[in-house]
Parts: sequence; C-alpha cells; structure tokens
Amino acid sequence: MLWLAAGLAVTSCLLIYFHVPYVNGPRGPKQWTWPYMHRDVFLPSLLKAAWRLASGGILIGGCTWLLLRRLQPGALRRGVGLAALFCWGIFFVWTSMVTATPRSLAHLPKIVKSPVWTSYFTLAQWIQDGRRPPLGETLRRYAELLPDLPLHTSTHPPGPVVISYGMLRVFQANPALTTAMGNFYQKIGANPELVGVEKFTGEEVTTLSLGFLVFVVGQLGVIPIFWLVRRAMLDSLGPAGEIQSEWTAWTAAALWVHYPALVLMLPAFDLLYPAAALLCLYFTLRGLNDHPAAWGVALAVVFMTAITFTFNLLLLVPMLGLMAWLELARRAGSLRPREALKQARPASAGGRRLWILVLVTVFTCLLIDAVLRYIFQIHLLQIFLAAIQNQNERLLPKLNRSFKVWVFYNIWDFLLFAGAPLAVLAVAGFVRSFREWFRKPAAIVPALAVFPIIVLVTDLSHQLSAETARVWLFLAPGLAWAGAAELLRRSREQWRWVLAGLLLAQTVFIYVCRTNMMLWGF
Repeated sequence: MLWLAAGLAVTSCLLIYFHVPYVNGPRGPKQWTWPYMHRDVFLPSLLKAAWRLASGGILIGGCTWLLLRRLQPGALRRGVGLAALFCWGIFFVWTSMVTATPRSLAHLPKIVKSPVWTSYFTLAQWIQDGRRPPLGETLRRYAELLPDLPLHTSTHPPGPVVISYGMLRVFQANPALTTAMGNFYQKIGANPELVGVEKFTGEEVTTLSLGFLVFVVGQLGVIPIFWLVRRAMLDSLGPAGEIQSEWTAWTAAALWVHYPALVLMLPAFDLLYPAAALLCLYFTLRGLNDHPAAWGVALAVVFMTAITFTFNLLLLVPMLGLMAWLELARRAGSLRPREALKQARPASAGGRRLWILVLVTVFTCLLIDAVLRYIFQIHLLQIFLAAIQNQNERLLPKLNRSFKVWVFYNIWDFLLFAGAPLAVLAVAGFVRSFREWFRKPAAIVPALAVFPIIVLVTDLSHQLSAETARVWLFLAPGLAWAGAAELLRRSREQWRWVLAGLLLAQTVFIYVCRTNMMLWGF
C-alpha cells in the first residue's frame, strides 16, 4: 500500500505538471505555454526551497534537540516538541511563499484585496471610505444589506469583516507601527512594486497581516490535533496503547504542518476552520470524561467564536452529537441505540457528565448570542437565514454547476488539498478502522469516526454544491489522523523513514502545484 501511495503521488504530480487545459483554459497567463506551466519556475523554486528548508531544519531541529535532551518525558517535553513543529510549519509555509509563489508574499495582498476571492477586506474598505454605513450600523443591518455586499460577505457572518476593519483602523491610526511592519514584511520577502505601490501603506500592511494571521492560526491546529489524537486513542486503547497513541499523535501533527491545503488555500479564511473544529472535538471529549461544566464553557466560547466567522461550522452540531453517541456506544460495547442510551441515564456518572456538558454548553451559547444581539447588535440567526436565502436564490443559480462538474470538483479538491499520498493512506485507514469497529464496537475512536461520516453525509446531500473545497477541508484533520494511524500500522519499526518519505512526497506535490497551476488568482 505504501508503494502504491508513492506511485500515485508521483503520477498525480506528473498529471498536474502536464495537466489538461481544463484547469487554466484560454484565460491563463500568456507566458504559460503548453503544458501550462512556466518552464523557468519549478526547478529553480525547488532548489531555492531545498537549501532554505535544510538550513531551517538544522536550526529548528538542533535547538529542539538541545532542549529535549535536558527534559524528562512529560507535558513540558511535549510542549517543546509541539512548539518546534509549529515554528517549522510557519517556516515551511513562508518558504513556499517566497520561493514557489508567483509575486512571492505580494500574493497575500492581491488575494485579500480581491472582492471575488475573499471580499471581507473589501467591505471593510467600503465601511471606512463611506460607501457603506458605519461599522455599528452595518452590523445592526447586516441581514438587510447582505444581498448588496461583495461575494463572500454575502454568504458569511461578519466576523472576518470586523477583524479586517479593526486591523485597518489600527494601522491607519498608527503610522509608526505601519512603517515598522512594512519594513519587516519587506525584509522577509514582500516587494511593494509587486503589490503595485512604491511604499507599503496601512492597507497593504493590513492585508499582509491578515494573510499571516490566517496561516499562523492554520498552523496552530498542530496543537489541538496532537491533544485530540493522543487523548482519543488513549480512551479507546487504554493504558496498553499509550505508546501507539503517542506516536500516532506525533505523526498526525507532523502531517498536519505539511498539509497541502495550508499552503495552496492561503490566504483564505477557510484555514481557520480546522483548528476551531479540533478544539471543539477535544473539549467535548474532555467534558465527557471529567469537569463537564468547565469544558462546556470552553466548548461554547470556541463554537460561538467559530460561527461568527463561518456558518459552515454549524456542521459541528451534528458532528459533536454523533461523537457523543459513539462514545456512549463505545462504553456500552454495542452499536445498538438502546445499549448506548443506557449510558446516558442521569443515574450513571457518565450520563450526568453528558447532561451537564450539554446544558452548560447550550446555556453559554445562548448567553453569548444574547450579548452579541443586545450589546453589539449582531443578530446571527437573521444573518444566517438571509445568507441561506441569498445563496440559494441568487448565487447558486448563477453558478449553474452540473452534476458531472460537481463530481469532478469533489475528486479534484480531495486529492489536491490533501495530497495524493496522504489521501490514499487515509482512505485505507478509514476502511480498515470502520471494518474493525463494526466487529468490535468497544474499540471505536469516536473523534476519528465522525470526520468521514459527517463530511460524506453533507457532501452527498448536495446542500453545499458550491463549497466542495470547504467541505473537504473540514475533513482535513481526520485525513491526517487516519493517514498517521495507517502509516504506523503498515510500516511498523520503519515508520520514521516512511514518514520522512511521505513528507518529502507531500512537499514535492505542494511545489508542483504552487508553481504550475492557476490557483487562487495566479
């Protein structure tokens, strides 16, 4: 299977390298000729990236090794390791931007400013220059104004707009800070001429800062994915599976910081979603085991914060509900609803924790919604209903996406944003896991099982036919987790070498895509 994954990875890279005109079409850049790639970009980019990544790896790896050799196994040692992975992930994404991305870091302002690709900053500018009412009035009348707003702001809640507006005001009101940040961005590879200005102003610094904020939060997902994988597998495997849980968590974390979507979708706000989903799953899992009131408050705060950025994360409601039911089924050792419901009785300790978690979470969510409604004048329910109506009645009819195109985009987004080698391993891991779980329900890992179930149900319902990339991005942590578990199971003692080979294949895949595709406005 590992050799099959490697073969498919090489094949997919070649197919993209010599891809059909369907992706770019006649509107691609004129300097790109068949096979629709700039012939002077790929190899120089890969060579420049190689020495940068080697230098960064020696520096970050060396410092981490010096620290870890002085620490005993435990939470502090794990924290240092996760911090090192996070720093490496930031360096990895930055290297791909400055070596393989057309316009280098100037790509970030171009996309963030675009009224088509993101449009949140566009609305913030309109509020700033008076083309829309002041921020307070815009938030109060958001549902009413929504049909006349730029593309993505007309289908999403106002959270990204508030962040964009706030950062814009801060940089415009502090010229010294703007100058300092502009100089910093120039030093790390942002060229003002490629942005179209002689000197970075408040707008350019804001867009660059938003781009960096997005990929930093995306990489921060390495922390909750490690926590979730380790905790969930320990609960299912018990003390005997401690070593397996630990190494699976580290492998999943390593795969996450090299996940292609974190590079290829930058600087889309979509990259904020996986970290929020992981935190919600982790808090739910902890609340089902201990201190349900505290974890319920944390869950509600993260959930409500998340849905002020995207309504797609409302998928967490059925996802968390399914995970709770599977956790009860695991404890009962049976998938029969009657046996699982017995575990939810308030008379049992597990049942009491479940109901406390549910009640505290719901109450805190309602309290936060009341604060947003009566203090900040943000009516999330009204905005949600207006966004659904606008999408179904105005935007989707214009899209006119056929069933065949929808199927193509599902396969394309799945393989592209996960990377072919990881996608093959993850699918094999899911198939094997579900087969084993049906035979032995007590071995279910609920937090892993819910990812493919919810994504497939949502996708096959055809309710998000224009959002295939976002649907599959929601599955991203599950793919990294399932791929990590399958890699360890098949490679056994050689898993470190196999992991290194898989990460190398993912890196080459990312650079082939980055230098050869009309992706995100290139």
